Amino acid sequence: RLALIEETGGPRTELPVRYKESIQKVPHIQTVSPLKFTITSPGESATGPYYVTFAVDAEAYTKIYSRLFESVDTSELACMKQSKSGALVGREILNIQNWTIGEDVTLYSLLHDVAVPLHICGDIEDLHQLYPGSETQLIVHAIYYGELSQNPDKVNMFWISLDDEAYLNQVEEALRETFQWDEYQVTLQSEGAMMAQISEFTATIQQIIRLISSAVLVTILIVSANTIAISTRERYPEIALLKVLGFKKTAILILIIAESMVLAVIGGMAGTGLTWLLFRPDPVRQLLGMTYAYSLPESIYWSNLVISLLLGGISGFIPALRATEIYAATLLQR
Repeated sequence: RLALIEETGGPRTELPVRYKESIQKVPHIQTVSPLKFTITSPGESATGPYYVTFAVDAEAYTKIYSRLFESVDTSELACMKQSKSGALVGREILNIQNWTIGEDVTLYSLLHDVAVPLHICGDIEDLHQLYPGSETQLIVHAIYYGELSQNPDKVNMFWISLDDEAYLNQVEEALRETFQWDEYQVTLQSEGAMMAQISEFTATIQQIIRLISSAVLVTILIVSANTIAISTRERYPEIALLKVLGFKKTAILILIIAESMVLAVIGGMAGTGLTWLLFRPDPVRQLLGMTYAYSLPESIYWSNLVISLLLGGISGFIPALRATEIYAATLLQR
């Protein structure tokens, strides 16, 4: 099994479906299946759990992964191939969701922002323990998913099988020559190399996001604390007047921190609203040229507000504490 992908962008750069006809003409290529992947979750929300969904040519894909589909009955394979919305679902997913074979379900695609109605034709069980993660995947029809996502002419890659692996270099050279004058240049990767590349890329991106997010939070904390400290110093006379009127240190401390938290929450609401604007409505996403309709769980928005509240409280605590420790007479002299 080999993956035919775009040479520079890999599976992130989509290839035209029409490439399949040219690929099949190359000698020693036995079977070709286009593949388009997405991340789905049950129901009409993006709250998870999340499952990898592969949209493929069912006839070819089951031949390429023949040992994996040994667990699927002939009647189930026939249902999958004949039903437009037919799907094969990993055994682990069936157990988690309490789904049954023959049931109709609706999934939600996070990458393309569409509902995906499916008819469960059968389940996938990795009898030989050859394909880690296969029991948490779904297999659907590429044509059907292409129509739903309004992108029927592009796929992420092509899986191919050779009649003899000794011809690998010859096949790869033939494919390069076939598409050398086309818009996309292609290359071949083994199944293991492909999965390693995707895993490494994903892990790197996650680490970068964590580092950037941590740096941003620390920077915001420092800027917020400095801003609140300046604002507090400018109002020392007002704080002194509150002390003269009999306000206790604790009450003044609470007032300053509460003001800081309210301002932080207002800022957090503005940022959360901008995030929603970027990630949800189609017109804005298309205007910015976003390829996928990324969706965020609702919990993320609430978490943003909670973090804003905490940042406001932490930022305002030290300036407020310093202001309450100064004597009223000293404050009024300023």
